[in-house]
Amino acid sequence: MQNIKVSIIVPVYNVADYLRRCLDSCVNQTLQEIEVVVVNDCSPDPRDSKIMKEYEKKFPNKVRCIWHKENLRLGGARNTGIRAACGEYIYCLDSDDYIDLTLCEKMYNAIIAENADMAVCDCNRIENGVMFNWKLKGGNGKFDTSDLCERVKNIKNHSAWLIMIKKSVIDDNNLYFPEHIEFEDFACTLWYMASKKIVRINEALHYYFIRKNSIAQEGKLETYALVVNTIKYILSSNYFNNLDGSVKKMLFLYYAEYIPDWCKKVSVNYPMEFVEYCNSILDLLKIYKVDYNDEIYMQSEEDICSREILRFIEQNINMTDFNIEFVAYYEYQHRKIRFKKMRKAISLYADKNLTIWGCGTLGKMNAISMNMFGIKFEITDINDKIHRERIVGNIVVKPWDELKEYTDVVLVSALGIFERVYERLAKECPDIEVVDLIKLWQ
Repeated sequence: MQNIKVSIIVPVYNVADYLRRCLDSCVNQTLQEIEVVVVNDCSPDPRDSKIMKEYEKKFPNKVRCIWHKENLRLGGARNTGIRAACGEYIYCLDSDDYIDLTLCEKMYNAIIAENADMAVCDCNRIENGVMFNWKLKGGNGKFDTSDLCERVKNIKNHSAWLIMIKKSVIDDNNLYFPEHIEFEDFACTLWYMASKKIVRINEALHYYFIRKNSIAQEGKLETYALVVNTIKYILSSNYFNNLDGSVKKMLFLYYAEYIPDWCKKVSVNYPMEFVEYCNSILDLLKIYKVDYNDEIYMQSEEDICSREILRFIEQNINMTDFNIEFVAYYEYQHRKIRFKKMRKAISLYADKNLTIWGCGTLGKMNAISMNMFGIKFEITDINDKIHRERIVGNIVVKPWDELKEYTDVVLVSALGIFERVYERLAKECPDIEVVDLIKLWQ
C-alpha cells in the first residue's frame, strides 16, 4: 500500500454481530487513499477471525489484519494498529460503531486546508433503536490557540473516535494509549495539547452504537478501579510532566470532574467496596497534591461541584454510614446545578406561552422543575393514551391540537425526537419557535 493518507484502526473483540457493518463503512469511504488495520485482541469468538479474513481477502489493497498473542484490551489493540499504520493520519474506530462514508475525506481535507495536525467531529448516538445527534457541548473550535489552558477548556469530549490525528504527533511524543486498563480515551486529552492546530467539523460523521454488553456499559467494579490507573498513567507520563503547571492543573480538573460520578456508581452498585474505592481516589489526589483553594478549581459551577464532592470524600470518609451520606451530598450538589441551569435557560422564555413536548422521564422531570420555578406551561405528547393524565399540580397532558393555537414556544423534552418535531411544526405552525430543552439547559 503506497501513498496512504489515512489509516483506520479497528480493534476487534467479541463483535461479530457488528463487525461487517463497521468494516463496510470503512472500505467504502469516498477517500480512496486509506487503509483499514484490523487488530484481533485475542477474541474468543471464532466468527471475528472469519470475518476479518473474509474482508482481507476481498479488499487486499485496503484491509490488513493483525492477531494478538496476548489480550491487551482496547488501548493495546489501538497501539498495535497505530504502530503498524502506513497512513499519515490516524483514525480509531470501535468495531461496534460505524462511520459516515465521507468521514475520512471531510476530516482529511479539513486538516490539509487548515494546515492542522488534528480534526474533531460530532457524532450520532444510537440507543434502543433511537438515533440522535450528539454534538460536542459548548466549545468554539479555537484549538489553534497557543494558550493550552484555553485548549483544555474547549475539550468537550475526549473520545478517540471523534478524532483524526497526524501519526507523527503520537509517535514523536509517545502519546500511545494505556494498555490492560479501561477508559483509555482519557489519553487523547494529551493529543489536544501536542497538536499545533486543531480544526473542528460541525457535522456528525460517526455513529456511536450503545450496546448493553459493551465494556463501556457493563459498569463492573474492575472498570471503575482501572480508570484510576488510567489517570495515574497520564499523570506519570513524560509529556504531561513537561507541561506548564497551570496546564497540568487544568487537565487534572478535567479528569477530576468525572471522579464523583464514578464514586456514585460504585456507591450504588458496590457498597461494600465503596470506602476502599474512595481511598484509591484519595491516593490519587495526594499524588497530585490538589489544593482545593486554588482558583483554578472554581472556573464553573461544575468545577465547584467536583471540588466540593472530592473535599466531602476527603473530610468524611471515616464517618458512620458514609455511603448514604455521600449519595445524599452528591445528589444535592448535582440537583443544585441542574436547577440553576434550567432556571436561567427557561427565564429566556418566561414571557411566552410555553408547551413541553414529551412526557417521558425527562419531560416529567422538566415539568416538575418548571412548576417549582413558578413558570406557567402546558404539556403534550403524541401518545394519546396518556392524554388527561396529571403530571404535576394542575398540569395535565393535552393533545397538541388543543394547544397549538395558544403556544409561542415548544420545548422538546425527549431524546431523539427534536428533528421530527421541528420538521412537523415547521410545516404546521411555522410561527411557533421549537427549542431543544435538553440542550438548552445543558
